Amino acid sequence: MTLNNSVKILVIGGGLAGLTMVSALNRLKTKKNLDITLIEPSDWHHNQTEWFKYCNGYTQKYSPTHLVNLVNSETTNWVDEPLGDLLPEKSYVLTASGKRLDYDYLIIACGLSAKWDSIKGLYGKLGRDGIASVFSYENLPWSRSLLSETIAKRTIFAHPENNKHFITTSLETAFLYAHRKQKAHNQDDYEIKFNVGSSDLFFNSYHSEVLEKHLARKRIRISYGNSLMEVRPKTKEAVFYNCNNNSETVIPFDLLHVAPSMIPPVAIKQSTLSDIDGLVDVNNSTLQTKKWHNIFALGDISNATEIKNISSVIEQTPVVFSNLTALMDGRCASAKYTGLNHCFLTLEPAKSINLKTVFSKEKKSYFFSLMTKKEEPSHYLYFYRLLIEKLRFFNLVFNGRLIYPFR
Repeated sequence: MTLNNSVKILVIGGGLAGLTMVSALNRLKTKKNLDITLIEPSDWHHNQTEWFKYCNGYTQKYSPTHLVNLVNSETTNWVDEPLGDLLPEKSYVLTASGKRLDYDYLIIACGLSAKWDSIKGLYGKLGRDGIASVFSYENLPWSRSLLSETIAKRTIFAHPENNKHFITTSLETAFLYAHRKQKAHNQDDYEIKFNVGSSDLFFNSYHSEVLEKHLARKRIRISYGNSLMEVRPKTKEAVFYNCNNNSETVIPFDLLHVAPSMIPPVAIKQSTLSDIDGLVDVNNSTLQTKKWHNIFALGDISNATEIKNISSVIEQTPVVFSNLTALMDGRCASAKYTGLNHCFLTLEPAKSINLKTVFSKEKKSYFFSLMTKKEEPSHYLYFYRLLIEKLRFFNLVFNGRLIYPFR
């Protein structure tokens, strides 16, 4: 590929990862003749940090940003349709309407979707009958009201086995909810359970033990191997399947917080690019797909790391950008993704901890340390997190400046 030719770059997904790549490529467009196309069916971009803060009652307002304000129509062709089919062997994709989009390089940065229908009786009940979820934007005001105002003696947080990637969101919601309870009620007046479908909380035993210690301090009882199967809104009962003893348990509740299973888009899952879980199978160093080196994947849809959060995107976008420009220049992709991840978790208002990990796929293990060598929540980490999140949105999404602010 010579630099004098028009290079067609197709980006799938208008979340943080996709918009960062589009912004960075637009900065490069003054030097290279690029034809950039973005596929994103939604008109709105959500800042999930602000979304969760609103739902937990710590901000008074939340509004998404329209994509028109984030995508430069003069330099980027925005196709507002869902992805229909991927044909990497022919270097083009089809939208849901059958529109063909050819590419020289493809960047897959779409997110995962919530599968609410896997839980019997849940349809139409989110935000009412004592059932809430911070994962549902459509029911955000009602879930906020339930989490911040409901006087519940029996509260259950249910997190599925196959959604371990986003368990920190459920944990953070549970911690903040328990903190409000401790401040407002006698500790003997309520019970909070955290039922998780997996056999542990985090991706290594050390951090799992740290989290268990903090859960105990907040009087949150954790139960492993319990997956939510059914909700009975009329009687306010939740049915859990326990994989340890192959049994079902019916638990009454006053408030139930539900985290859904997360699935990749059908077009990705059915393509030749996916692994057994439906995620894009990539080289976890260069973030290129294993079959086609002109295709990259990052963010939630990539199987490069098991931790899906903002930190992963911030670490991955410079790697993809560097390797993509190297290929366009006729060089080898040499930038490496280390697997470094900073997982900030707010345990109470204005206090956070940081679970820092480095994931090595080849060694099948995690290496970890705690920032500032503290296991206790601190104001420093909370405000550091806020600063980084403001910087990443302004620098990455608006300006395309690929920085490493966590290092």
